[in-house]
Amino acid sequence: MKDLKSSNLQSFYNYLTREEHKDANVLKNINKVFRPCLTQAVKEQYLPFNPSNGVTLPKAKAKKEIEVFTIEEQKQFIKSLENHRHKALITLVFGTGLRIGEVLGLKWSDIDFEESTLTVSRTFKRVHIVNNTNSEKKTEILELEPKTKSSKRTIPIPSSIINELLLHMERQNIEKSNAYDFMLTTA
Repeated sequence: MKDLKSSNLQSFYNYLTREEHKDANVLKNINKVFRPCLTQAVKEQYLPFNPSNGVTLPKAKAKKEIEVFTIEEQKQFIKSLENHRHKALITLVFGTGLRIGEVLGLKWSDIDFEESTLTVSRTFKRVHIVNNTNSEKKTEILELEPKTKSSKRTIPIPSSIINELLLHMERQNIEKSNAYDFMLTTA
């Protein structure tokens, strides 16, 4: 450890960037782990200085500005969905501003049709799973609680969207009934 220098860490970070194609955020997180460990090594006099202080980390790429639909574009888009099976979903997203994981986590029981509200109490998230035995990378979709307390919330739904959701529920029940009838006749 006494021979560890900033140049060693810099070489490691350069390798991760060039050869492993790690982005600036990954390197920043690695350095966040190293820094307190090496600070402790300085306190305990294993090292004369903290080598993580002398490295240059790549700058994170600027995030692209998100473009959102104007109200007119939203109206045109919804109009184009007149008989589309996901019209209720899309109008719900436009009308509430829910995140995709929150929308996908909704159940009919989360919607109060009398009060015209919905309660966000779960979210879906895709996570990477690495199998240690063969280094196989997979993804899974997990049902999780929202990250923060403020993410669990009850929000109002415009009456036009409530009507669209009721129509969708009715269509869904008809599809379920038809599928059940089909199963009975083919069994």
